[in-house]
Amino acid sequence: MRVIKWLLVVLLLVMALLAGGVVWVLFSQSGRDWLVAQVNGVTSQLETPIVLGRLEGNPLQDARLQSLTVGDAQGVWLTVDAVRLVWSPLAMLGSGRPFTLLEVAKVDMARMPVPVAPSEVVDDERATPADILSYLRFVPMDLRIADIQLDEPVAGRAYRLAAEIASEGRDQHVRVTTLEGPTTQASGKISLNALDDIAADISLQEMPRGLMGALLKLPQTASISATLAGALQGENVQVDRLDVKAGTLRVQGEGEGFLNGERVSASVVLKVRDLSEFSGLSGMALKGKADARILAQGGMDGVRFAGVVSDTTIDVSGTRVTGLKADVSGTVALREAWPFAVRGTVAGEVSGVGEGVYPVVLQADVSGTREALGVQGRGRMVRGNERVDMSLGAVAVVSPLTVNGAVEMAWEQGKTRFEGQVAGALDPVRAELKTLNVKGPGTLVSGSGVVDMQTYLVDGGATVNIADLGALVKLFGIDLKGRIDANVRAKPVNELQTADANIRIFEVIYGGKRAVLRKPAELAWDGRTGRLSPFVLDFAGGSVQAEGRMSEDLVAASLTLRGIDVGMLAGTDDFGGLIDFTANVSGRPQAPIVVANGNFGGKLGEIPLASDMAATWRGGQVALNANVKSGELSAAAEATVQGGLSLLPFEVGVGPDSALRGRVTADIDLEVFNPLLWNSRSQIEGRVSGSVVLGGVLATPTAEGRFVLRDGEYLQSTSGLCLKNIGAEIVANRDVVEVRNLRSTDGEGGSLNGSGRFGLQGDYALATDLKLDNLRLFCGGLASGNVDGTLGVNGVLGDHTVRGNIVVGPLNVRIPGASRQVDIPSVEVERVSTRTQTSLPVITRLAIVLDAPQEIFVRGRGLDAEFGGRLEVGGTATAPLIHGSLSALRGRYTLLDRSLNLADSNVMFEGPVPPSPYLAIKATTTAQGTAITLNVTGNAAKPQISLSSTPSLPQDEVLALLLFGRKLSNISAFEALKLAQATRVMAGLDSGEPGILDRARETLGVDTLDIGSGEEGTGVTVTTGKYLTDDVYISFQQGAEPEDRLFKTELELRQDVTGNTTVDGAGNQSIGIEWKRDY
Repeated sequence: MRVIKWLLVVLLLVMALLAGGVVWVLFSQSGRDWLVAQVNGVTSQLETPIVLGRLEGNPLQDARLQSLTVGDAQGVWLTVDAVRLVWSPLAMLGSGRPFTLLEVAKVDMARMPVPVAPSEVVDDERATPADILSYLRFVPMDLRIADIQLDEPVAGRAYRLAAEIASEGRDQHVRVTTLEGPTTQASGKISLNALDDIAADISLQEMPRGLMGALLKLPQTASISATLAGALQGENVQVDRLDVKAGTLRVQGEGEGFLNGERVSASVVLKVRDLSEFSGLSGMALKGKADARILAQGGMDGVRFAGVVSDTTIDVSGTRVTGLKADVSGTVALREAWPFAVRGTVAGEVSGVGEGVYPVVLQADVSGTREALGVQGRGRMVRGNERVDMSLGAVAVVSPLTVNGAVEMAWEQGKTRFEGQVAGALDPVRAELKTLNVKGPGTLVSGSGVVDMQTYLVDGGATVNIADLGALVKLFGIDLKGRIDANVRAKPVNELQTADANIRIFEVIYGGKRAVLRKPAELAWDGRTGRLSPFVLDFAGGSVQAEGRMSEDLVAASLTLRGIDVGMLAGTDDFGGLIDFTANVSGRPQAPIVVANGNFGGKLGEIPLASDMAATWRGGQVALNANVKSGELSAAAEATVQGGLSLLPFEVGVGPDSALRGRVTADIDLEVFNPLLWNSRSQIEGRVSGSVVLGGVLATPTAEGRFVLRDGEYLQSTSGLCLKNIGAEIVANRDVVEVRNLRSTDGEGGSLNGSGRFGLQGDYALATDLKLDNLRLFCGGLASGNVDGTLGVNGVLGDHTVRGNIVVGPLNVRIPGASRQVDIPSVEVERVSTRTQTSLPVITRLAIVLDAPQEIFVRGRGLDAEFGGRLEVGGTATAPLIHGSLSALRGRYTLLDRSLNLADSNVMFEGPVPPSPYLAIKATTTAQGTAITLNVTGNAAKPQISLSSTPSLPQDEVLALLLFGRKLSNISAFEALKLAQATRVMAGLDSGEPGILDRARETLGVDTLDIGSGEEGTGVTVTTGKYLTDDVYISFQQGAEPEDRLFKTELELRQDVTGNTTVDGAGNQSIGIEWKRDY
C-alpha cells in the first residue's frame, strides 16, 4: 500500500507539472514565446519556410499573431500582419465549424512563389469529391482581410484589395473589392445548408484596367463582368447560369452532372467580336472574331460532345483565315486512361501564305488515350486552276516520346503538278527519315537517313535537282527563283563520321538578293582528313570564298569576304556600307592558329562610319582590337578572352566562364543613335566621353571606369516630352554602372536631379530615381508647362517601368483649330525608304500619376478655362495610355464677341493619345429671356460644337439670339456676315493660332483675361485673374460704367472647400464658402 500511495503522489505531481506547463505555455507571454520558437524551429527548415511572429491572447480561444512570413529559395514572398483567430478546438473533434472569426490587417504578396519540385512519393489514395467538400467546414464563419497587397511581379502592376465573408444564419455573404484604382468587385451569397447541400450566386464586376484584366492581359479599355449561379445537392451539381463578359468576349452556359461522373450535361456559347484583345493572353498576334457553340452529354463510359464554330475570322501574325467554319464531334470516357475519339471538319479561306486567297477544307480523325495519340486526316486548298491536296496518316505518340507517321502532298497549277511524300520515326534511341520524295517538272528531291541519338552519327544521303525553284514554290506565294543541283552522303566508318557533298549548281534569288556559285564545289571528309575545294559565292553585291585542307597533323584554310553590302543584308537604309574580311587557319588541328582582319566603311543613319578590327586566336586565348571612327564618333576597344580551339576533335574552349580582360575608350556624339530611335519617335543629343577597363568572365563581365555626359537633350515627339541641358557622370564599378549627378535644367529656373544604377549581368537591372522641381517638361505640341514631383525607373533593360507622382501646373493646353488656308497643303519630306527601320527591342512601361488640382489652362477654339483633376498615365513610351479627367474650375467660352459661362465641363482621357482627350464642355448664358447652352464634345483635335435653348429654337435662331439679341429675320447684312463667321468657328474652320486676348494675357502676365457681355447679351465686361500662390487666386472685372466693377479673392482651404471675398464698385463686400464634391 505504501508503494501505491507514493505512486499516486508521484502521478499527481507529474499531472500537476504537466498542467502547470500547459498553463505556462498558453497563458504566459514567455510560454507563448517559447511555443513560437519551437514551431519556427521546425517550419523554418521546410522547403517553403514559414516564420511566425509574436503570439498573444489565448491560443485555444482568441489568438493574435503579430506576423507570419512564407518564403522559398529566393526569400520571402508572402507577409501577413496582425492576424486574429477566434476558434474552438473541441469543434475540431466533431462535425461542426471550428473557426468563428479570422481577421487579418494586411497580406502582402511580393511575387509569385518559386514552384516546388514534385514529391517522388506517389499517393495512390486520391481525394474524392466528398473529401474535398468536407474541408468546407474549416472555412471561417466570418472573415475580414483589410488590405491585400499584390505587388507588380504578381499582376503586372500593384493592386490593393479587401476581402470579407460574413455569416447570416446559413448564408455566407462574400465580398472582394479593390481599395484603389479601377474597381474590381466580386460579391455573392453562398447558402451552406450542409456540406453536401450548397447553393451559390456569385458575380464579378470590373472597370477597365482592373486586376482581372491585367492577369488576362486584356487591353486597358476592356471591362469585365461575370455571373455564376448554381447548387450542389448530394452528388448532383447544377450550373443554372454562367455569363461572362470580358471586353468583346461573351460566354454563356449551363449544365448539370454528378460528382462521380455518372452523368454530365452542359452547353456553352462563345462569341468574340475582336480577337486582338486576347493577343497578350495567347502570345500570338490575333485579329478577327469568333463564334462557337459546344454541347456535351453522357457519363463515365463516354461523354458525347459536339462543337460548332461559325462566322469566325482569325489573323495570326499576317496569316488570315476568313469565313471559318468548323464542325467537331466525339466522345471521351471519364476513366483512368481517358480514351477519346474526335472527328471534325474545318473550312475557310486562307490568305497571307501566298498570293491571293485560298479556300481550304480539312478533315481529321483523332483517337487515343492520355498516353497515345493517333491521327488521320486530309485537306484540300483550291483556287481557280490551283490546288493543294494533303494527307496525314497514322501518327502515334507514346510516352516516352515515340512518333511514327507519314505526310503526302500534291500541289498543281494548271498542267504543272508536284507531288511529295515524307515518312519518318523518332524515339529516344534514333531518328529515322524513311522517305523524302518531291517530284515535278524539272524537280527531283530524294533522301533517307538515320541519326543515332546517342552518338549523333549519321547514315544517309540526299539528292537535290531543281531546274526552276520559282515553279516549285510559286503556288505558296514565296518570291524565290533559281536552280540547285547537289547531293550529300554521310556514313559512319569504324565509329567515325564520313561525309561527301557535291554542289554543282547553286543559284538563288530571294527578295532581290542574289547568291550564285561561280563553279562546282566539293566537300569530302573520311573521318581523319578532309578537303573543301574553292567555294566562291557571289552574294550581297560582293563575294564569299572559302577553301581548305585538314589532316590529323595539319590544317590550312581561309575564308574571304569582299565588298559585302551590309545594307542589302539588313534591309534598312539606317545602316549601310561594305565589309571586307579575311580569316586564315593554320597549324595543328588540335591547336590551330586563327588570324582575322576586317574593315567596314559605310554609314549609320546619315552619319559616315568607318571601322577596322584585327583578331588572333592562339595559345588558348583570343585577342581582339577594334576601332570605330566618324566625324561624330570615336571609339576603340581591345580585349582578350581565355579559351582554346580544337578542330580534331572539334571543341571550343570559349564559354560563359572564360576570363575577359580589356579596355574601351569612346568619345561619342549621341545623335549617331537617333536612327535606332525613330520608331519610338524619340531623339537624343549630347556627347559622352571616357573609358572603362573590362574584367570578369563572359557570362558576368565587370567594368571599372568613368564616362561623362555633357550638353544632352531628349525629345519624344508623341507626347512633346523634352529634357534639355542634361549632364551626368557614369561610373562603372565592376558589375554595376552608376549614374551620378544626373541633372537637367530648362533655362527658366526649373531642374531635374537624380541618380541610378544599371546592372551589367543577367537581364541588366535598372533602378533610377529622379526629382523634378518646377521643370518645363513639354516642348511644342499641344501642351506647355511646368511639373514637380518624383519619377523612378525599375526593371531590366529590355522591359522596365517608369513610375512617378507628378504635380502639374501651371500648364497651358492649346486646342488646335483647322487652317484657314484653302490651298493644297505642302508636305516637308525628310526621308523616304521602302525598307524596314530598325529599333531597339526595349519596352518602357508607364505607371505615372499626374496630380493637377488647378492651373491647367485650356485655350483655343473659343475656350478659355481653368481645369483641375487627376490623370493616370499607363501603356508604354511608344503607345501611352492616359486615363482620368480634368474638371472646369472656372472659365468662359467665347463665340466671336459673346461669352458664355462654363458649367459641368470636363476633359476626359480614355486611353490612347490620340484619339484622347475627349471634351464634354457645357457653357451657358441668357439672352432676351432665353436660356442658351453651348456644348463642345468629341475629340479635342476635332471637336463638335452645338447650340440648344430653353424654350427650344433652331440652331441658327439660337446663334442669332446669342450674338445679336434678335431673331434671325431681324439681323442686318453686316450681322449676317458675323453669323456666317460664327458658323465657320462652330464648324472648326478657325485658325487655332493665338488671338489678341492670348497675346494680351501673355503681355500683361496674368493667368486669365476675358472680354464678355452682360447677362442679357448687352454691355461689355473685362475680367483678369492671377494666382498669387498655389492656394490664392484673385480676379478683377470691369464693366462699361465705373461702378460696374467686381474684385474677388479665392482661397483654397481644402481640395473641396474654397473661401472667397468680393467687393463691388459700390463698396459692398461679401464673404462666401464654396463646397464641391465629385460623384
